[in-house]
Amino acid sequence: MKAISDVVAELVHAANIAGRLSDSEKLLLLGRAYITIQEGGEALGNVEAAADSDVAIDIITSTGIVCQLTDEEFKTLLLEAADQIRDIKIALDRKRARFSS
Repeated sequence: MKAISDVVAELVHAANIAGRLSDSEKLLLLGRAYITIQEGGEALGNVEAAADSDVAIDIITSTGIVCQLTDEEFKTLLLEAADQIRDIKIALDRKRARFSS
């Protein structure tokens, strides 16, 4: 698994060049974002909450219509996913800090 910070950086970078990405690249990015959210939820012990989040649902819905998304819609989706993944990383860091104390 890629480091969470690497995934966030990749999503933000892709959001900035959304207009230059192919549909297959967009699908890969959405898949990577969804999997990272799922794995983060699993690591936190809360898979259902991660899978049911608005961002996760938007990602799954968007994979079926990626070719119909405007560049701005795709960019917004990636940035929302990056924000959720950052939140997951913060929660994981707090969890690890509690157990190491």
